[in-house]
Amino acid sequence: MKGHDDTLPSDEWQYTVVHWHVYDEYRGNGCGPSDPAYRARRRPRAALFDPWAVAGWLDKGIRLHVRHRDLYAKVDGVWMPISAADLGEVRRLHMLTASCGESIHTDVYFNGLHHDLFADAMTAKQCTRDCRQS
Repeated sequence: MKGHDDTLPSDEWQYTVVHWHVYDEYRGNGCGPSDPAYRARRRPRAALFDPWAVAGWLDKGIRLHVRHRDLYAKVDGVWMPISAADLGEVRRLHMLTASCGESIHTDVYFNGLHHDLFADAMTAKQCTRDCRQS
């Protein structure tokens, strides 16, 4: 078993041959998140090569910052508290999104400070870092 759940709804990430550059950033209230072009010029925290690794990295970052904080639910457009019971579902949703070869942005907010976690999907053609799976 590779991760939280081996079942993926899509293997699109394998056909488009994507990997993910991951970043974490802090910003004050009223400031927007960085854009992908800006992040692409920076060195990522890591390059990840499968949806399980993406979900695990995001899960670790969320758990580090989520104690009694709010998480932005982009679909609903609202900030909402997240409980420990919700974290497994968030991880599963991140894994499913990554399995489609998609990028993910998670924003954990507390006391006027945003902690942004990004997993930017990259094809080999888009990647300027010559990332290789070891």
